Amino acid sequence: MKVLLYDWSASRGHLYKNDIWDTFNQMGIAYDSFLFDFEQQDISELEQFFSEVTPRKYDFCFSINYFPEISKMCQHYGLKYISWGYDCPFNVRNIEDTLGNSCNYVFCFDRIQAESYQRQGFDTVYHLPLGVNVSRYKNLHPADAMIKKYATQISFIGSLYQGQYPALTEICNQYTKGYLDAVINAQQQLYGAYILNEVIDEPLIESMNAYFKELDPNTYFQLDKPGLVHILDQETSRRERLVLLNLLGRRFDTVLYSGQDYPMLQGVKCCGTVNYFDEMPYVFAASNINLNISVKGIQSGIPLRAFDIMASGGFLLSNYQAELVEMFSYGEEMVVYESMEDAVEKCYFYLEHEDLRRKIADNGKQKVFEEHNMADRIKIMLEVADV
Repeated sequence: MKVLLYDWSASRGHLYKNDIWDTFNQMGIAYDSFLFDFEQQDISELEQFFSEVTPRKYDFCFSINYFPEISKMCQHYGLKYISWGYDCPFNVRNIEDTLGNSCNYVFCFDRIQAESYQRQGFDTVYHLPLGVNVSRYKNLHPADAMIKKYATQISFIGSLYQGQYPALTEICNQYTKGYLDAVINAQQQLYGAYILNEVIDEPLIESMNAYFKELDPNTYFQLDKPGLVHILDQETSRRERLVLLNLLGRRFDTVLYSGQDYPMLQGVKCCGTVNYFDEMPYVFAASNINLNISVKGIQSGIPLRAFDIMASGGFLLSNYQAELVEMFSYGEEMVVYESMEDAVEKCYFYLEHEDLRRKIADNGKQKVFEEHNMADRIKIMLEVADV
């Protein structure tokens, strides 16, 4: 078996790919990789590459996330295309134009996202949770100095999103801005329920676009529903993360690892980014409590962060995700919170009960190692694609 692997540009390389490549090596699957930057390179270069590569040499093409132009090439040359969604939603414009290509085997880690596409008639879409490279995590042995360096009561690794919402609302009328703010506030209060797709409808989109035209008849800026929902997802997530971190920062030793500084956070130590392989696992292992505050667009699935925390031997405190409580035992392998107040109370409780916290972390790690190995996930993809 031989695979053609798509790689992102070196400057924006996807860290998760290294674990996938390593897993292919562990499984004895040969592969060739190719670089292509859709933002910097002309699509004719991709066409030239596929025309020069003999597709019959490969059993399938593989990528992290779904890329319509790669699907088009695989469809044209009769090559199976397996993509594993790391982002949710995919946020790919006009994805429906190519998603039904017969070459496609598109795997979503969020079950609700997968079912949504399936209801639209796309039998090329499947549900498959993310997983971890267990062999890498088994070789992690944090030194005392590393644990001391990252030791804290509570930590969160992630972005607080400087998204497009402020710029968007600057060009909206007051009624629309008030409506969008109300929608965000309502979604913030809901755990285990997602309303953005329901409350954002086409008449709202049409009225917003009409108003943009009134402001500037020459504008080319036009919203669509997926684009607006994505903007609201990010803004809702930003606000939730800010509020929770502020609540915790006033009460506990709380550290945020992110690419940006956030002076509005009170009592939270902002420490910049950490390397996915060389630092992040040790942050998780050294922190008493590791937060997972999911992006709102992930409606049911388990973000990779949650798997990474447990695989590192860290204690996971997460917002409610349906698949998380289905696959892991609440209070035995991880803990979820159901409101901001509940998160604060649970931090107090588990910081005071170290033995219980440690037991839960150990159980979570064992569960990930036994049931959520990346190699097993890849085997499922190969079986579905019949390669």
